[in-house]
Order: sequence, then C-alpha cells, then structure tokens
Amino acid sequence: MKTLMVSLAGVALIATPAVAVVTPDGQATAAVQDKDKNDPNRMICRTIESTGSRLRKERQCMSAAEWTVLNAQNRRDVERGQVNRPLEKK
Repeated sequence: MKTLMVSLAGVALIATPAVAVVTPDGQATAAVQDKDKNDPNRMICRTIESTGSRLRKERQCMSAAEWTVLNAQNRRDVERGQVNRPLEKK
C-alpha cells in the first residue's frame, strides 16, 4: 500500500504542469499552456471515423480557427435542414 501511495505521488508531481511563470520584473504571468490554448493558429489533430467502416479512421489536422469555422458550418447546415424540412404528404 505504501508503495502505491509513493508511486501515485511521484506521478502527480511529474504530470503537474507549471501554473505561473515569473517574469524578470517579478510579476507572475499565466503559463504558456493557457496562451497556447487560446491561440487560433495552433494545430489540432482529430481522428475521424469513416462512415460504413469500423476499422477505417482518418487523422485530420487543422488550426483551431479552421475547426471553429467547420463546426459553425456543420451547425448551420443541421439547423437549416431541420427548419427547411419538406411538408409531409398525407
């Protein structure tokens, strides 16, 4: 049990990212990770599953801004399809 606790404490220390960076003038600023998270030019890669196949997957990489535009277009298309449905025939 003691070995498990020591191992978990070691992993927690290694996996903990820096929270703040101190500049030469002594002021603390946000970590680089926060800056990168809000950067619209950072690259994000996602694994896309192909329709009709359980095995085929495709890795697609785009900038955060491009993913935002793609998600907005998909949302707009879905909403347009839901609003502009054809009338049901009786």
